[in-house]
Amino acid sequence: MQLRRLPAAESPVRRVVETLWHPYHRELAATVERFGLADDADHVTAQTEFLCDRLDTDSYRAWVAIDDDRVVADLTADAELVGFVAVGRDEAPDNFDRPDR
Repeated sequence: MQLRRLPAAESPVRRVVETLWHPYHRELAATVERFGLADDADHVTAQTEFLCDRLDTDSYRAWVAIDDDRVVADLTADAELVGFVAVGRDEAPDNFDRPDR
């Protein structure tokens, strides 16, 4: 298993959205009553654009788990994507008595 940082580039982000993000959210929508996806939306394109924009900031990062015995330098089309983790910094407005997290 390898972890690779997800770059803010359309091709690898779209692959992660198609392979991991969209199936996960479809399953959530089918099993969790208060979770849903709009029926009339192109979720892959919308999430790809949204995620590319977020990854292009200093406050958000994502990594993808690759199940491959080879040393994989990037998120190649033949590497099996098996999971992802994302982290973001939540900045507290001045009127809150808490630090950024």
